[in-house]
Parts: sequence; C-alpha cells; structure tokens
Amino acid sequence: MSKVKQLTPEEIKFIQERTGLPVSLIPRTQGQALAFLSKQPTPFQVADAERKVREEKRKVDAIEAAKKEKEDQKTKEEKARTIEIFGQMARSPKVASDLSKAMASVAAGEAILDELIAEREREGGTAFGTKRVLGKQAAVKLNFIFKDVEELGALQKPDLDLLDGLVPQDPLEILQMQAVTGDTILAKLKALKRDFKEKVRIKLRAENIDVSPKMMDSAMKTLRAKTPLRSIFDVDAPSLTEEDITP
Repeated sequence: MSKVKQLTPEEIKFIQERTGLPVSLIPRTQGQALAFLSKQPTPFQVADAERKVREEKRKVDAIEAAKKEKEDQKTKEEKARTIEIFGQMARSPKVASDLSKAMASVAAGEAILDELIAEREREGGTAFGTKRVLGKQAAVKLNFIFKDVEELGALQKPDLDLLDGLVPQDPLEILQMQAVTGDTILAKLKALKRDFKEKVRIKLRAENIDVSPKMMDSAMKTLRAKTPLRSIFDVDAPSLTEEDITP
C-alpha cells in the first residue's frame, strides 16, 4: 500500500494563491489536492468570466444611460413647452399657462370685434332684427373675455359698471346723433380691440417677456387660425359660454 503524500508548505501556498481559499480549507494530501484543483477554473477561465461580466455590465450601463438621456431630453422639452412664451422663459408653468390663456381669450375677442367693426363700418348699425340681437349676444361674450383677461373672478356691480363703460352692450345700435357726433360705438369697439392686446402685452412685460406689437399681431393670427370661432352672425351656431371662450 502506497504511502499517502502530504502537501508541502510550498504546495499549500501555491494552492492558496491560485484559489484564494484560506489554508484551513485546502486539502492536505496530493491526491485530494489534485482532485480539488481539477474542479477549479483555470486562471484563464476566471479572467474570461470576469471579462464577460464586465462587458455585460457595460452594455447594461449603456442602455440605462441612453434611456436616462432620452427621459431627460423629454422632460426638458416638456418643461420648455410648459413655461416658454414667445421664445422666452416664464417664471413658472402656472405663469406661462395664465399668459397663454389670456392670449387665447384676446384672440377670441379680436375675432368677435373684427366682425362687429366690419358690420358697423358697412351698415352703421341696425335698428332691429336678428343681427342686433346677435350683436348683444356678442357683447356678452366680450364681457366674458374682458373678465378673463382682467382676472376679475365673479363679476360684482363695480365690475359691471366698468364693463358698461368699455364694452358696448348694444354694439349694433344706431345712435340718434350718429351723423353729427360720429360713430362713438365704432370708436369704442376699435379702442377695445387695441386695449385687449395691450393688456396682454402689459402682463407679458410684468413677467419680463418683451413682445413687439408685430409679434403680438402674428401670435393673434396664429391662435385664431388654430381655433377659429364660428361667425357671431351664424344663427345656427350654439351659444358660447364662458368655458367656450376661456381655454
């Protein structure tokens, strides 16, 4: 019977360096050590496995980085769309939203005023009939818009008195002294159209957003083209409420 050969200290040290195991777990005989080592991966195999792990980690990291970059870009674009007005940044999304609503309201009011102005310039008003009734309804819509632009909330008597002075409540009325004094209602309608846009420009300037009259006119045209209102003289058109006027 052959004698079992014990490992030398040098052999134990070699196995320990190769496997990283503590000395207490390393076999003590050469036969056991050979069987043990045959089951262990070679340095090349270990290195190859580590390389594969690193490559897989790099792929995962690259996918995650690309995903994060895409999400960050989307968030940035959404934020820009939310708070950008005329290419300039508002203080907050709420400010941008309020300014956008005011501009949309003014665009709706401008469309109504254009029709009333054109009618008065063409006919000078009307004594009775459907058009005059529809003109009064248009005045109600203008009251809604004025209320929205001025952020008046629920209209109180002082607010109604103010509206009476600024918005002709019977915009197609024929004035008795019109031929002598001139068309004061037409003058009021034109002034109201100017005032509407100027009020929005004042709101924008208060937020340090500088907009020229030309830029404002262009914005109004764009808004009107995007959400055109039916003619105020279209008798088949449904009556507009404050919710219809305010986006």
